[in-house]
Amino acid sequence: MHRRAGNHNQNGNNFGHSVERTPENSPNFVSKAKNRARVLRQTWLCFLFSIVSIVSIISILSENLKPKRSSDAVARSLSKKKIKPHLSQYHNCTLSQPLTSSTAAPKKPLWFPSYPTAMDDNLMKTLISKMTGLKSGAKSFYASQKRIGLRHCQSKTTETAVCLNIHPLVEMKSPGPDAFHESFDSTVVLLMRNPAIVIPAFLNQKRIKYKKLPGQMPLKEWRKKRDESLKPMWNQWKNQYLSWKNTKHYQVRMYFMYEDMMYPDRGIPAITRVSKLLQDAGFPTVPSQEIACLWYQTFGGNALDQYYQYQYDYTEYVPGYTLAQKEFLIQEMAALIEEVQRQGDAELMNILKEYLIYFKEELVVDEPWVNETNVI
Repeated sequence: MHRRAGNHNQNGNNFGHSVERTPENSPNFVSKAKNRARVLRQTWLCFLFSIVSIVSIISILSENLKPKRSSDAVARSLSKKKIKPHLSQYHNCTLSQPLTSSTAAPKKPLWFPSYPTAMDDNLMKTLISKMTGLKSGAKSFYASQKRIGLRHCQSKTTETAVCLNIHPLVEMKSPGPDAFHESFDSTVVLLMRNPAIVIPAFLNQKRIKYKKLPGQMPLKEWRKKRDESLKPMWNQWKNQYLSWKNTKHYQVRMYFMYEDMMYPDRGIPAITRVSKLLQDAGFPTVPSQEIACLWYQTFGGNALDQYYQYQYDYTEYVPGYTLAQKEFLIQEMAALIEEVQRQGDAELMNILKEYLIYFKEELVVDEPWVNETNVI
């Protein structure tokens, strides 16, 4: 029997044709390589999973950051959820007889002008009547009676503390309010509301009053009116306040915000200021410790419920604006703030800054009106 040639060591091990155990083919090396491959696969899968997760998160955030758009069903501004305050402490509150002012000065009504629908006339009449104890504590400048005509808030039989007015949108006889300065106190309280909200509310009020069409106008109708008349209506809103600031015989001593009335911590101090101004003009008002109750009895019911549920006067949708219109409102409000700042009116400037923040952060972004009659 032939034996294979080969080299043998002293122990008889064959080195000539045996497989040499190098590091690359050792059992330990193979096992470690498999482990490294498995770890590499797991690391790669984790990396891919992380990428997918990050993309998903970015997608969700991007969707949430998109401007809220109006729809034919409901369009709401949801970026800041309104939480109704707890008001049970006011449920059983009562008001006492107003305190007579210590001043002996002749009593003349104060002007409370506003852009239409900035503050509901009925709410203001309720507030002033409860505050002063006067049956006709607040009247409209445009109210009239048969055989007498326009009363201009003047009467020989009833006392009036506040005269509601929407000049210059509805012009008074030239030269405007200054022509009546002998019959009115020099103090003016301007009623204010966010123009992005009050402009569509006014259009809706006109539709109800003159066309006898109840409820909120259809969304497409709002879009049409908005696209046709936003710029002139913005100028009307702006001039409503600047014109009163520029009168000769009057001084704007307070801005009474609709939005303040929706929060007790802002509404109660504002009503306290109104009470003090009326006292200075000689009118009686309820004791200061009852102002909170007065706020609740005036604004704590339907007006508050409507605001916290819908943030608007109607329930079908919150009116929105196109992106171009949003930029227009932001630019115009910023310019108005600069103008008011130059005049040194810090109170009005701070109010306008609140509205500017709303334009930037909460304004509902909507699509433009499309004339469907021209669509083939």
